[in-house]
Amino acid sequence: MFIYTSNNVIFKEISISTINNIVIAAFSFFLNIKIANELGADNFGQYHYLISIASIFSIIINFGTDRIATVNYLNLKNIKKVFNYVTNIRLFFFISSLLITLIFFNSKMLLLAIIALNIQSFNFGFIYEINLKNANFSIIFLIEKILYFILIVLSIFYNNISVEFILLTLIISSSISLSIQSYFNRDLIHSFKLNFLHIFDKTILNNLYITLIFFSEYAYGGISKIFIQDKMDYESLGLFSAGMQLILIISIFQTQIVKVLRPMIFESQRTNTKELIKVLKKYFIFSTLPILLFCIIFYFISPFLIKLLYNNQYLGIINIVLELSIIAFLINIKSLVGILYVGFDETFRFMIFSVFFSLILLVLFYFSPVGLSLNSYIFIILSVQIVNYVFLLIDSYFISKKKLNEVHKI
Repeated sequence: MFIYTSNNVIFKEISISTINNIVIAAFSFFLNIKIANELGADNFGQYHYLISIASIFSIIINFGTDRIATVNYLNLKNIKKVFNYVTNIRLFFFISSLLITLIFFNSKMLLLAIIALNIQSFNFGFIYEINLKNANFSIIFLIEKILYFILIVLSIFYNNISVEFILLTLIISSSISLSIQSYFNRDLIHSFKLNFLHIFDKTILNNLYITLIFFSEYAYGGISKIFIQDKMDYESLGLFSAGMQLILIISIFQTQIVKVLRPMIFESQRTNTKELIKVLKKYFIFSTLPILLFCIIFYFISPFLIKLLYNNQYLGIINIVLELSIIAFLINIKSLVGILYVGFDETFRFMIFSVFFSLILLVLFYFSPVGLSLNSYIFIILSVQIVNYVFLLIDSYFISKKKLNEVHKI
């Protein structure tokens, strides 16, 4: 089914999805600057504080379902059962999150933020991925964001912008997007059955492992920024964050590639070595090579880009361009090893290694002396990441040999 997808279809899905998401990212970038100026530092800080907490709940609500849904489909061969399972998981943790917020936080704004950010957790993205229609989903997502942009711009024009209004706008735009997705997938809606007991079977453990992996990956981004600020200063954190913005396009591109190629890799892992190698070649052609080319070009033109996009306070980013290029390339390797482990049903093993290396990184940060250069802190991150991903690549190679030999015997 998936492994016989033509290169033309792959190219179409990746290109349309990537272009749409780059347009969204560009609009978001400039709109966030305008929102920051309109709200002021205090209110903008409150907004990001609420979003940061809501994002943690988002990981819990999603509970690894995005990464594991296609594997469940290959096992069940029934898209309605997969939809029921995924939606019940998300609904259970969504309701649980709201109850926890009401009982322990007693904050109406936080409750609103959790609803605003996580109502989109009920999107049909995994269904479009299984049906190889990621481009269609990206178009709906683009419509959702355009509606959000229009409402925010109007509120700024009429001088009515506030944190509460932004959160309500997120709810409105996400709800309309979900309505459109529900209409095109109404057969799944009609077949849905609420059954929370059904989700607590042995497969829920794989979702738990994926969730823990998400939290461990957060060590390389969010927690690392906290240590950089704590050990150095806000200026260094600002340089690092601004530098990471420059390679955001890689994350967008890689996300779309994963959505298109992940089902093919999963299916090939259930067939034979020849098919897996064939699909991995597609990953190399459509993903690794373009990203490697981007990193090389980025390294040489970044001084010009930095001077063009930022003021003189950010010229220090030029000193970490090489490190940023390597981080961008490692995004590609991280995605591949994650797909391989999940596809071979080795999520527990993947989780153990991910948590282990994340803890090593945190220990190194914790005991690092105050006053190290920004390059030194990024070097620590890269060192742990490279050792981690090389180890995972070697381990996934031996797992592949073992698993595919078992398939051949069957």
